[in-house]
Amino acid sequence: MNPVLRFASALAVTIVIFGAMPAIAQNQFDLSALKEGEILVNLDATSQREVEQDMLVAHVQYTAQGTDKTALQNEVNQAISRAVQKIEQANADDMSFSTTRYHVYIHDQRRNRDGTPAGGDVTWRAQQGIEMRGENSAAILEIVGQLQADGLHVTGLNFTLSSRRFANVTDVLISDALDKLTARANRIAADLGKSSAALVEVNVSTNQHYQPRMMRAEMSMASSDAAMAPPAAVPGQTDVSLTVSARALLKP
Repeated sequence: MNPVLRFASALAVTIVIFGAMPAIAQNQFDLSALKEGEILVNLDATSQREVEQDMLVAHVQYTAQGTDKTALQNEVNQAISRAVQKIEQANADDMSFSTTRYHVYIHDQRRNRDGTPAGGDVTWRAQQGIEMRGENSAAILEIVGQLQADGLHVTGLNFTLSSRRFANVTDVLISDALDKLTARANRIAADLGKSSAALVEVNVSTNQHYQPRMMRAEMSMASSDAAMAPPAAVPGQTDVSLTVSARALLKP
């Protein structure tokens, strides 16, 4: 009789999925329940695929510098408010955005030799950023170019893998890994002269390894009516790997 891998019908099958972490050994099957001639085998299989990144993440920032701390913050407030309004008016599909850290600090101050403040004017710097992300990269890049022309500068521009595409790829990899386990369990059962193999525990561990393409630019000092081409960005690849470990019950 050719051994056939099947999920145990009389025994509960345990499936545990771990994201971005090593699989944790499960010991739910009671070894004392093994009948004469039955064997419990530990197996694992890994599936891997390179996937093109589909989500663009852009960070822009407005920075103001001078001696009047209050005026600087007002300038940043107005600039970010205009930027938020422009993003909202663009109404790009599949894009979300949020403001990021607001930071006001002393940029330059005259000091004595012992490091104590020497008096005189203090130069302050105020800045706040905006993060935009979405799968419509062309729309985001167009908006980024407009914001650069308005005086904001790019602090980060990179592609990543969306959760939607990651989930789709993971489903495919799980099926592939289970097929590998099926073949392996059947082969072991045949080699040991067993009639069948049934999975009684399955653990899935997923991970992502990638180096996103990143673009950085210096602060633009262009006026709001200056023409500026949108920045260019090219998606890279994300290496998605998945390991499935299982226990197979071999029956005589």
